Formats: sequence, structure tokens, C-alpha cells
Amino acid sequence: MSRTKKVNWMFLGLLLFYIAGSFGISYLNLKNPVPEVILDTLGEILIIIPIFLYLIITKEKPEKLIQHEPMHPINYLFIIILAYLSMPLMSILNIFSTQVSENYVSDMLMNMMRNPFAYNLVIVAILPCLVEEFVFRGILFHSYREKGILKAAFVSGLLFGLLHLNLNQFSYGFVLGVIFALLVEATGTIWSSILFHFIVNTHSLILSTIFAYSPLFQNMEQELVGEQEADMLTEAILESSGYWIVSVAITILMAAGTTALGVMLYKYLAKRCGRWEHIKQVLKGQDKKSLLEENTEPKKKIFEILDIPLLLAIGICLFFLFYPLK
Repeated sequence: MSRTKKVNWMFLGLLLFYIAGSFGISYLNLKNPVPEVILDTLGEILIIIPIFLYLIITKEKPEKLIQHEPMHPINYLFIIILAYLSMPLMSILNIFSTQVSENYVSDMLMNMMRNPFAYNLVIVAILPCLVEEFVFRGILFHSYREKGILKAAFVSGLLFGLLHLNLNQFSYGFVLGVIFALLVEATGTIWSSILFHFIVNTHSLILSTIFAYSPLFQNMEQELVGEQEADMLTEAILESSGYWIVSVAITILMAAGTTALGVMLYKYLAKRCGRWEHIKQVLKGQDKKSLLEENTEPKKKIFEILDIPLLLAIGICLFFLFYPLK
């Protein structure tokens, strides 16, 4: 069985385990309270277990599943800047997706505000960026690269977005997943996408923390009757000010400008890492031949990424995009 087929079966198994585990823990929590730390880390736990089993069964060595070429320390500063340049684009995707889907991340973050910030940082930023980057930019992206890097970036990014199982997170998760994969390819190391992922998640956590303790939130929380969701508060603020359309238009203009700057910085970063010529070949779709030459079994036919187990997994994810796990 080819590596691509193995990881596609792995992703299907991971997805089913993730869904079954989520329902199972929810049921147990109704009967007897499950420790809060288990609930908060549930997503990462349900990803780690099938990945651990996959590595045991296939006898794959983790260090061979990730790109980890050395990179100059100053380049990490450029990655932080690149992460912030991407945020207006993510904000636009988030704004439009919340018109048709609940903002589950906002709800979760507001519910976690009673916890110490350091605890939230581990749960929201550190664990997800390490676990998810190893799975999606490590195992999946690495396994798909022999089919073409652009295709690998697209599919691994698609699966990254889909596994969140709701439209809101899928909208920007998909885009970020592709960006993360291309960043790994431009820098030669998965630590670049880990840092980018960490910055994005930490930024959201910091904003939620500031908002939760602001007088504006406290006043609105007192005025609203019953349990209200964080995105309803945000929407109320925007509607009461009457500047929703104007603010969206400004954010779109900002996103266009910062995205253009981000593209230029990405090119500069790839040049600093000595990989710009490689990236140009990738963008032209001319990388597949060289990858085939690197393959240990070059005479074998390279099958397409989308096979029955992966299509089945995608179909299940699409169902939950419209009927999310609660």
C-alpha cells in the first residue's frame, strides 16, 4: 500500500475516532463530570491517540515525516510579521462565515476566561500548534508531496479546515492550512508553521482576554438577560454603532494591502532561506518531476490523492460543517 493510501486511511480513522470520542466524552460528562483539563484538551487528545497508533503500525519515524532544515534566527521574526499581516484576511473570512455559522472559537474562549492566562495559553496555542502541525504539515503534507507540492498544500490545508467540523473555522482554517504548508516549503522547516500557528492562536486569546475584562463587555453582559454567546455581544456592539458596513469595507481594504505585503515578505523569506528558485518551480507546477526522482520507487505509478477513504472522510466532514458537534 502506498504512503498516500496509508495516510488517507489514517485520516479517516482519525476522523471517526475524533467524532466518536467527542460524543463519548459528552455522554460521560452528562453522567459524571469529566475533569475540565480533559474537556479543554479533548480535541488534541483525540488526534494524538490515532496518530500514535499509526506511527506504531507503520513504524514510521517522526523525524522523517517533517521538514526541519536549519533556519537563521532572524527569519523567525519575519514569520511573526507575516502572521500579523495575515490577520486582516482571516478577520474578513471570519466576519463573513459568522453570517452563516456560529463562532465556536469565540464562545470557547469566552468560557475559558475564568482560567489563568498561562493555562489558556497552553490549551489554546501551544498544544494545538504542536499537535496539528505535526499531523497536517508533517504526516499529511509530507506524504502528499510526491504528488506535487501545490496539490499537497491544497489537500492538507483542506483537511485541516474540515477537521474543525464547522463552517466558521473551516473558512479560515483552510486558507491558513495552505499558507502553513507553503511556508514550510519556503523555509524548509516545520518550525516556521508552528510559530505562525502559535502567533495566530495567541493573538485571538489575547484579544478575547482584553475584551472579557473590558468595561464595555461587563456593562453589556449585565444588560443581556440569560446566557449569551460572545459573538452576539460583538454583533450588538457593531449594530449599535451603525458602522458595520464601513468597518467591513475598511477591513477588506486592509486585508488587500496586508496580503500584498505578506506575499512580498514570503518571497523575501524564501530567498533568505535559499529556496526561492524551488518555490518558483512549485508555483509553476514543475516540481513533481524532481520529487519523483527523489522517490525510492520511481517506477511505480503515482496514484491520485483523492481515493475512496479520503472522499468518505471529506463527505463526513462536510456533513458536520452544516450540523456541527456541540
